[in-house]
Amino acid sequence: MSYDDFCRCDPDELEAIFKAYSEVRQEDRQDEWERMRIAATIGIQPHVRRKITPQKLLPFAWDSKNKAATRKAPAENMSSEDRIRRFENIINKIN
Repeated sequence: MSYDDFCRCDPDELEAIFKAYSEVRQEDRQDEWERMRIAATIGIQPHVRRKITPQKLLPFAWDSKNKAATRKAPAENMSSEDRIRRFENIINKIN
């Protein structure tokens, strides 16, 4: 994102961009770990008597269907006016 594009965004747009970016990064990390988990399962399978699944060998938090409620980010608790003030403070520090 260029500096001009950044300056034209309002706080809600920046939040949406950040969320989308974070989701893509998280999916990429999970994909890498899934590949590693499958490779580990394939490598270990000949050495165990019973069939082992990747989820049993190396369980991850995203495997469980009952995820604990995550804490909200501080920005989610802010009013629109507070977000705008925060955004203006950041822009003033840059300039």
